Amino acid sequence: MKKILKVPYLFFIAAVLLFTVSFQKIVNVNSQVKDYETKIIPNTYINDYNISHLSIGELNNKLEEIEKEVVDKEITIALTNKVKTFKLNEIGIEINKRELYNEIVNYVNEIDYWTLYNNIDKDKFEKKTFAYKYIVNDEKLLTFLKNLKATTDTSPQKGRLSMGSDRQLKYVDEVAGYYLEIENSFTEIKNAFEKGEYVNLIELKETASYEEDTLKTINTKISSFSTTYDNTIGRKYNLMAGAKYIDGVIVYPGQVFSFFENAGPYTKEGYVYYLGMKGNGVCQVATTLYNAELLAGLKTVTRYNHGVKSVYVDGGLDATVAVTSGFVTDFKFQNVLDYPIYISAFTNEGTLTVEIWSNDKALGGKTYKTESIRHGYGSYEALRHVYQDGNYVSTENLGRSYYFSE
Repeated sequence: MKKILKVPYLFFIAAVLLFTVSFQKIVNVNSQVKDYETKIIPNTYINDYNISHLSIGELNNKLEEIEKEVVDKEITIALTNKVKTFKLNEIGIEINKRELYNEIVNYVNEIDYWTLYNNIDKDKFEKKTFAYKYIVNDEKLLTFLKNLKATTDTSPQKGRLSMGSDRQLKYVDEVAGYYLEIENSFTEIKNAFEKGEYVNLIELKETASYEEDTLKTINTKISSFSTTYDNTIGRKYNLMAGAKYIDGVIVYPGQVFSFFENAGPYTKEGYVYYLGMKGNGVCQVATTLYNAELLAGLKTVTRYNHGVKSVYVDGGLDATVAVTSGFVTDFKFQNVLDYPIYISAFTNEGTLTVEIWSNDKALGGKTYKTESIRHGYGSYEALRHVYQDGNYVSTENLGRSYYFSE
């Protein structure tokens, strides 16, 4: 016959089993709670990065991984004339790892035991998201901008006049220079990223170019004068050298041109000895320029005639230049026009030509003609006649020249 257990005994067994299970559960939950005293609780994120269950010791490594991935992204910096791509870490952008670490640790520490106990086995923790912020490493950003500046800055090139092989003068447009404004760029990047934004543009500022508008006004030849020489003798090299030194000279309104300052001294490179004197013959260049100057309506400041009348121009229309015992005999004129002038001087198979270029409105419809009048042996008077729109207006007396021999 089976022995029947009494009801109280069954209740006791059930109670013992229930207590054992509950106690084990309490032990297990308590163990998990204790475990999470040094771990990040479930459902915790940094932006989209899940950091649940990480130990506090692993948090720093995770923050390093997150930063590496975030600042490894590319940023495009658009310059005025080029586009360059960099990574955020190259320009000194980081994330606030230390601040995040402290925020997360404080969050974990502030959760009390019973909150952990009541939620740990039910995974009922509400999602907690920490957002990283961009921070700027000032020193690294400054270094980046300085290095960028070294590779992007360009010097401006002035607008210039260029005489073509066809002896036609053309204006070559200026080329603007660019420079990186480090201070402004630093502030722009720092402010943008500290607001949590990307910055994708750094502008190179255009520097000022010089005198380009003034030079652009030179567009026409206002005078030209030629003289001839013997192309078979060494004297020609001095004419070629003198012409080279004044070719391309620009004289601005009000400015005085000095032949010696541009073509002298007459012992420098290009000049050769002829009849015992280095640079002998350069006076013909000064004379040719003098006549071109007169035809352009400019003002003669200093001019001397030769002791012996020149064979390549009429009397009174020559200009001698020399350096004797330290004294400079110079030829000078002033640009009295409202526009700059450009001197073009060149030689071609026994012909020396000097042209003066300026604006097509520079002479205001005036033209000029020179005349030489002989007043006896070795005495000449030079005149400059002025015409307005082809009609005679006046005559200017350029003075008397006296020569020892003709």
